[in-house]
Amino acid sequence: MTEKNQTKVIVVRETVKESVISDTYTFLMAIAVMIPGYLLGIEALQWLGAIMFMITMLAMGVNSKTKMTISEAREFLDKLEQDEK
Repeated sequence: MTEKNQTKVIVVRETVKESVISDTYTFLMAIAVMIPGYLLGIEALQWLGAIMFMITMLAMGVNSKTKMTISEAREFLDKLEQDEK
């Protein structure tokens, strides 16, 4: 259960297009960090980009576990409403 001061975001609907755009943006950001290191021959910058990309992927994996279906979100909101009363 969440604490009273903790914010929780519930995504009720996400289209395939929105998901693809989000994943593409993440991939391009990883490449944007690694490419300058490759072009300048700075191996440390390439490694930094790879590590940042791995951390981002792990964070996205953790985030995917918190997604709910519409019925699950409705139950969660009903439970929050009952707890407030």
